[in-house]
Amino acid sequence: MTTDPLPDPFGTPEGALAAIEDDIAGAEERARLAHDWASQMMSLSAEGRAVRGQVRVRVNIDGLITGLSISDEVASHGGRQVRTAVLTALKDAMSRLRATSEDLTARQFPGMDATQSAVNAELSVTLRSPDLDPDDQSGPRQNPGGTW
Repeated sequence: MTTDPLPDPFGTPEGALAAIEDDIAGAEERARLAHDWASQMMSLSAEGRAVRGQVRVRVNIDGLITGLSISDEVASHGGRQVRTAVLTALKDAMSRLRATSEDLTARQFPGMDATQSAVNAELSVTLRSPDLDPDDQSGPRQNPGGTW
């Protein structure tokens, strides 16, 4: 019994070369898209507000505060109220930043749930919401770093 050889999916050497060139072009495009996404992610920031906008906090993608504004009216209420207002605005900013980054990632990598999940897991560690317990006197929390 003789078996027919498996068909050559490329047909000819030229077909094989064309397929390889298509693969390379696709990889280059994916690399360009990933680089563009990384650049956009690194430039993200968001502003959160509290006390009717009288307290504003801006954070970057690393979760670092890059801007802070506290009105004189809020400041006149003392440190505990300022602390609570700043933490509330910080929580708002981080929430907005997570939403923006999740949207950007979903648009850049549609249908790539594993990529989106990995990015979201990293951001959930980096952009942890602050505790709003006004009686907490423990000082700043240590950030153990991301998941990667």
